[in-house]
Amino acid sequence: MGALRNAARPLAIPTYDGSGQCVHPDVVEIPGMLTNARFLMAYEPYPFSERKFENPSLVVSGDGLVWRVPAGVTNPVVKRPPGTGWYSDGALAVAPDGRLNLYFRFNSGLGETTLLRSTSTDGASWSSPEELLHFPVSGRFASPSVVRDRGGLLMLYVDTIAEEVLGVVSRDGRRWSQPEHVLSFPRAWHVAARVAGGCLYLLLNATKHLYLLRRGPDQDCHFRDPRGWLPLSGNDAAPILSPSLKGWDSRQVYRGTFLVRGSWIRIWYSALAANGKWRIGYTAGRLD
Repeated sequence: MGALRNAARPLAIPTYDGSGQCVHPDVVEIPGMLTNARFLMAYEPYPFSERKFENPSLVVSGDGLVWRVPAGVTNPVVKRPPGTGWYSDGALAVAPDGRLNLYFRFNSGLGETTLLRSTSTDGASWSSPEELLHFPVSGRFASPSVVRDRGGLLMLYVDTIAEEVLGVVSRDGRRWSQPEHVLSFPRAWHVAARVAGGCLYLLLNATKHLYLLRRGPDQDCHFRDPRGWLPLSGNDAAPILSPSLKGWDSRQVYRGTFLVRGSWIRIWYSALAANGKWRIGYTAGRLD
């Protein structure tokens, strides 16, 4: 498939700070969990790159285009940490027991990072965050993405220093295996993963672009064999999305999320405008 068309305009997503600026969307399907909602999105407000507002928040949608704060939810669902630290990189997953898991990072500002998790049975009430993994160097763990696979959970994340994607697995969403190499990718920064049709798809944010890759179904869809990744956006892993010339996403295309259904892919992505505003947009296309 070729590159997708950039969203003509950003989506109107409410933020608790009133700016409408936000980043790092992660969308999952939750039919029946919240009234009249098919999709749930985790995201963080990020007005003019001010990280103190980057606290995980939730909105729902019936069509993936019109988003609202669901009844019973007060954003941010995770309150700002004390002191000079901040949260980032929220990721949703439906665990094998049916609970919603919300994963996110905490940075104290001292150079390290910690993976936290909150859980919910209804999408409205969330448990207090618990610490799961700690990394002495923040760049060694960025942008976790969690999917259901083989009766458990598969988490992929980026080591931005080594410029590689790594993966860990868990049965309960709390205890994780030792990391294994998935693939190396120049300037890798954020990753989103999905399992569909027996294949593992990755949406990689590197530099200012998004790239789409796929493995399977004739290969191990976990990650024990780092070979066999097929770029889906053109020869030599051409970007599937790049900054527009002078639109709302003209300075930088940032972290995205996606869903694959049959031969179609739907992508929600965050981006930066020339005026310094961060927003989230939507595009879609047919997979070859």
